[in-house]
Amino acid sequence: LLLDEPTSACDARGTQVMMSLIKDYRDRTGCSVILSTHAPILMAIPGAEVWELTDGGMARVDYRDTEHYTVLREFLNRPEKMLSYLFD
Repeated sequence: LLLDEPTSACDARGTQVMMSLIKDYRDRTGCSVILSTHAPILMAIPGAEVWELTDGGMARVDYRDTEHYTVLREFLNRPEKMLSYLFD
């Protein structure tokens, strides 16, 4: 199964539902699932391998080491600082 940004139009709850559906489908069918995403929530699917594409090529990484995760975590932990950085 190949999915390209399957949660791009989803809110946070919809992303969690999609995550559950993908994992359930994979577990029931044994099908391999390849998806491209910028959503740290999807990267956290149990058993997922996260591969990051950079100018230097592709490398397997922990989802917590991706830019998407670290930027989101920083924003959620310090929204005032991030908003100040963006708008000042």
